[in-house]
Amino acid sequence: MAAIYSAWFIGSVTIAAQTFTVNGVAVVVPAGTYYLSDPTAGLSLLAATAAAMVPQATGATAVLLGSGKCRLTATGNFTITWGTATTLRDLLGFTGNLAAAATYTASLYSDLWWSPGKPALFALSPLGVTGQTRYILSQSTSAYTGKAESTSHGSRLYQRFSFSHVDSERVKAANADAAAGGEYEAWFAQVAVRSARFKVYHDAIENAASTSVYTYTSVHGPYVQPLGGEASYKYQRSSGLTWTDICADVSIDANGCPEIE
Repeated sequence: MAAIYSAWFIGSVTIAAQTFTVNGVAVVVPAGTYYLSDPTAGLSLLAATAAAMVPQATGATAVLLGSGKCRLTATGNFTITWGTATTLRDLLGFTGNLAAAATYTASLYSDLWWSPGKPALFALSPLGVTGQTRYILSQSTSAYTGKAESTSHGSRLYQRFSFSHVDSERVKAANADAAAGGEYEAWFAQVAVRSARFKVYHDAIENAASTSVYTYTSVHGPYVQPLGGEASYKYQRSSGLTWTDICADVSIDANGCPEIE
């Protein structure tokens, strides 16, 4: 398949310690808050998984591929029994134990990853700018002289990423109530609803057939998605296709926030 340019949204999650076995020996991914993948190894769930595997599987790696799926490898055949670490298993896109191979590619997309399959429109700034600075202040004005004074409470970055005519299968599959990895609905429930941080890689090269490790470029964030009391996303069929479920438009508000400590 041909490669496309897309904007990748990679979310974070807070997990308890995850204990699983590699070649029959128990290993642990420590409790913490991780992005699915991140240029900083200490913030990456995949890097933490690889670090746990290495003592029992020589040359072990855990990476995000250019297809958007996760892959576990080692220099020789190895087995993984997830046991109670079903949270880790599911977040990486696996569905069962792994046996008798040196490479395993997840069959599902992680709920922490979403791609619209096209570049992002940066609605509040020029392309590639993390966000628009909005100053938080109160202003008082003299009714007599018109003189004004401002009291500053700092500033924050705000952004909105917009996408038109996104393949509906990437937003919400028809005839299926349950959300699946790779759909915006699944990402929204796992990341946005939990007020989890996420980062946007606006110039990702995506190829569904790729077996190459994803190369980090053009990262923006971290952000959180602002929500109301009844958190939901708007399913909006694209203009001209309102009687079909071929394409939908997606708009994602993103407020700048501190990095994971």
